[in-house]
Formats: sequence, C-alpha cells, structure tokens
Amino acid sequence: MKTNASSAYAHTRCVQALTAVGVCTDRSIIDVRGLGYLEKQIAKIQRWQHEAAEKTTRLKKLSAGAKRDLDVLFHKMGDAISGLGSDNDNTRFLAWAGNVYAAGLLVWDCLIVAKDYAYGREWRYLNQTLQTLCDKMEELDPEVGVVGTKIYEDIAPRDGAFL
Repeated sequence: MKTNASSAYAHTRCVQALTAVGVCTDRSIIDVRGLGYLEKQIAKIQRWQHEAAEKTTRLKKLSAGAKRDLDVLFHKMGDAISGLGSDNDNTRFLAWAGNVYAAGLLVWDCLIVAKDYAYGREWRYLNQTLQTLCDKMEELDPEVGVVGTKIYEDIAPRDGAFL
C-alpha cells in the first residue's frame, strides 16, 4: 500500500509536536510539584497531550523516515534544553519556557497544516492550555517569545508545508 506523502508528512509533524510537548512537560526536565498554578497548568497540558497522542498514533504507525525525523527533533531539542543545566535561574527559566513556547508553535502548526490528524477537542484544548501557559510565561519575561521562536525555527520540520 502506497502512502500519500503529504499525509505522511502531516502525521510526522503531529508526532513531532506531541513529542516536543511531552519532553517539555516531563518531570525529568522540570518538576513543578507544589508550584500551584504551574503544576495545574502542566497537568492539563499533559492530559491533552496524552489524549491527542493516543488519537494520532492509533491512526497510523511511524515510517522509518518519520522515526529519523523524530530523532533529529530530539537532538535539536536537547541542544535547546541544555540551558537547564545553568546556575543562572533566568537562563534555566528561559531555556525551559522557550522550549514550551516552541512546542506550542509546533502544535499550532499542526492545527493549520495537518488537519487530517490534528483535529478534535484534544488538539484544540492542548493548543489552548499551551497558549495560556505561554502567555503567563511571557508576562514574567517577554524574552520567552523571542527565545521560543528561535528554537521553533530550528526544530520545525522543513517539509514545505509551512516554512
């Protein structure tokens, strides 16, 4: 069975976005237990990421090329998250918040260009909860948007659908 290339790219793009969200909200990256609003917002994001991932991965399995693209995304995000090891609190915050912002942009991309996979309340609420968190982080430091956009430009898929 031959797969439609644009459909394969769209599916890969969605898996990449969901993976980016999962990386940013993982407790091994940032532990938000006991931080009130942040803990609740991350829990909401994780819930919708999990539901969107179940729906998206149930529809189609990853190809070898998609797995390779996902590996590239992991390495690029790893480079961007390296600031979490800094002694400077602001650097650590910007590294994490920038990655969350970039992951939010990837989700937004999917809602625009991958509508066969990124649809339904799971994706809509995932985007909404990420946007709410990003807005709050930008209130704390306006550089979050700048850093996040730079990370996004580096990690976003170059399949011609959007960039």
